[in-house]
Amino acid sequence: MKYDFVIPVFADTIEVDFFRGLSLELKRAGFSVACLVTGRGVASRLQEVSDTYFLYDGYDAKRPRSPEELWNLERKHRLGSLRGFAYPERTYDWGGDYETLFRRAAHAFEYMERFVSAHSVGWFVHNVGAELLRRVISRVANEQGIGNAVFDFVPFRGRMTIASSELGPTLPPTTETVASAELEFASAFLERMLRERRPFVAASPLGFGLANLKGALTAITNTQEHPDVRIGRLVEERARRVVRRVAGHFLYEPMRANEKYVFFPLHLGNDSAVTVRAPQFTRQETLVEYIAQRGLPAGVKLYVKPHIGARDSFAVDMLRRIRSLENVRLIAPETNPHDVIAGSLFCVVINSTAGFEAILHGKAVLTVGSPFYVGHGLTVDVPNLMRLPEKIEEALTFVPPRPRLLRFIAQYYRKTFEGTYPDPTAENVARFAQALGELARPQPARSDRSA
Repeated sequence: MKYDFVIPVFADTIEVDFFRGLSLELKRAGFSVACLVTGRGVASRLQEVSDTYFLYDGYDAKRPRSPEELWNLERKHRLGSLRGFAYPERTYDWGGDYETLFRRAAHAFEYMERFVSAHSVGWFVHNVGAELLRRVISRVANEQGIGNAVFDFVPFRGRMTIASSELGPTLPPTTETVASAELEFASAFLERMLRERRPFVAASPLGFGLANLKGALTAITNTQEHPDVRIGRLVEERARRVVRRVAGHFLYEPMRANEKYVFFPLHLGNDSAVTVRAPQFTRQETLVEYIAQRGLPAGVKLYVKPHIGARDSFAVDMLRRIRSLENVRLIAPETNPHDVIAGSLFCVVINSTAGFEAILHGKAVLTVGSPFYVGHGLTVDVPNLMRLPEKIEEALTFVPPRPRLLRFIAQYYRKTFEGTYPDPTAENVARFAQALGELARPQPARSDRSA
């Protein structure tokens, strides 16, 4: 069969509704669509609107894979280390042990090789994430020259972008013209962000609400073939979050008036922005320690603030270790990042959106990862930590050029479309379908006049 789009759908109620609607919209637009599912219940809801394939067909969860099989798998797909490839899913609350992940990876690679041999596929459609199955599908697609369309976050509220890989959206430096109206929009966006001072992400709840319970039960029901999510495990994790919330009252410190500091935003530990896009910094506490010991000018503190969207997901031992470091203050996650940024000398980030917010404030940002705003003359990029001292000197006097920032905002906005994932309403789904349709069809050349 020939499919313009193949959509992997994992066991989640909202995702199923979203992708069901997306499949219908794409078919109405004349595209052929299939879904790859991981649960029988999911399959029954999607097979009415698209061809549906069960990714776990033939999966033997109990058959161990020999070291020789795993070695051959690594060499065939140039993984380097299957353990490293599986690690990002291992960090999830529900992530399985390595032996389970190895068996699942081996099956998924074999299944996907058969699938792309039997079918002609134009694009695989994903949400951003570090799930092992999603990464296997993307890997096989790359090997076979099949496109990956990844719905990903952008710093424009109510908008999304489509990246071409798990490494996220990129905007290579370009001489492409920017219209006057686009620059005016970029200037208005900048002023609005500075005026509103709203964080991109809201505070995370503890997860004991009815919606959380319903989602967990759905996951358990739909993952009988690979039961990573269990009631006991769910209750245990929620209990940990309560402990972390209480412990935070004793670990976090307030900002101090008239204190010089550098700001480091802490990612959620299992965020794919770190585990996939900057795996060398997975142990962020080690990077914090290095900066505190080797990267602070005299009389300067390092303010470390955990991500507000994951305030109860950081291990107490990790936070205690950071809190104990000399010259480090652990700031409460609820603190508005705009306030922390405004008072800082400069910021050090891995792949955080807080770095983009800092650029909007006219602050220097040292990047040790590869965020979407790197490489555009707006940041001080650190390709190797050995060069941190010289880069700090540069950061102390660097100011992001406003004309370059406005061009970047305008050009990046072009890569986005209106939409919210995974809102299943008809209007929202239609926007995603339109964006995918434009991706699949050749587009006419732009004719904008230069500003």
